[in-house]
Amino acid sequence: MTTPDEKTLATLTKLFEEEFGPIGDRQVLYVHAPGRSEISGNHTDHEGGHVIAGSLDVAVDGIAVATDSNKVRVADEGYPTFEITLDTLDIQESEKGTSASLVRGMAHEVAGLGVEPQGFDFAFTCSVPSGGGLSSSAAVEAAYGRAMETLWGAPAIEPVALAQMSQRTENNYYGKPCGLMDQAAVCLGGLATWTLRTRLSLRPRSSNSTLRITAMRSCSSRSAPTMWQPPTTTPLFRARCRTSPPSLARHACAR
Repeated sequence: MTTPDEKTLATLTKLFEEEFGPIGDRQVLYVHAPGRSEISGNHTDHEGGHVIAGSLDVAVDGIAVATDSNKVRVADEGYPTFEITLDTLDIQESEKGTSASLVRGMAHEVAGLGVEPQGFDFAFTCSVPSGGGLSSSAAVEAAYGRAMETLWGAPAIEPVALAQMSQRTENNYYGKPCGLMDQAAVCLGGLATWTLRTRLSLRPRSSNSTLRITAMRSCSSRSAPTMWQPPTTTPLFRARCRTSPPSLARHACAR
């Protein structure tokens, strides 16, 4: 089990509290989503064929805290903080090509599972080089999706389904006509090989999931997801971890 190190937690906590104020005793969710590199099969996500890709040790790491508002506020280290309201989850032409479109798109996808969107604050760092071809946008989409899945109490989302949700977000909300390889590689994690039959259909053969969510708690916290009162040195744990069928790796932990 991989857990965030003290330096990562300190960086995320500092970023969060500088932008949104003290965390106090509120529940905190930690989210991790890796970048990816293709090994073989570039552009077969557009044309159909075999793909081999692997997740990397560069990643999106973030912490999220639920709020009573109808806004999602996002602090991305090194970039201006932004927010969206959840009054409408329709495509906004004015947001295309912006980070806000990814939040709204993933909110639309997760809300489509029958849950009520709720506001939260999210601070994250991204060590995936932007524009470096290692899928920083796919990692961000997956991180948003897992945070919303957990905070909004959505049904567990299989990695392939999350990848498809992320692709639709990038296609429709961001306005980039990407294929499915980037999102699938991020969401399946590890070293994965699969066959793309159509643009939105894939058959993974094997994988080891590295897309995960971890909740953190203090000694006096209640049942998962539990309270995290920084700073703390108590052990980290995964809440409600599930067992993955070998043919389709489920995310290491959801909620």
